[in-house]
Amino acid sequence: MCLDKVMEIKLALAEKMIGGFKKGSIYAIATRPGVGKTHFCMSVANLFASRNQKVLYISNAISEEKFFVRQKAFSSECGDNISFEEVYKLTLEGLDMFASEQNYDMIILDPFDIYALDIDLGELKEWAKKKNITV
Repeated sequence: MCLDKVMEIKLALAEKMIGGFKKGSIYAIATRPGVGKTHFCMSVANLFASRNQKVLYISNAISEEKFFVRQKAFSSECGDNISFEEVYKLTLEGLDMFASEQNYDMIILDPFDIYALDIDLGELKEWAKKKNITV
């Protein structure tokens, strides 16, 4: 099992509230610092991985080593379905390059602010729809 029961229930409720994570859609998690956005995103990554779906986790706030240490706290069973990239400035061309390397079902961008994410959200939405990837 990739998630503990409490997190499974929380994610099931979140999925129910949004009508499920749909391929080709983008979702934003926004709140103040230190309330668990990264933990939630890692939980979502593990949820997808537990369903045998490929996840690319891109972050400008955590190193690959720290990411996989934290990810193992969830479970080591789903690690094969999760890839990680540490990127400090992300463009649509860069995102497209990462996505073309594998057939990802979900890409998580954590925690890119407006200064590090050099992508127009409208373009990102069109890109996700075209690639049929949940972002």
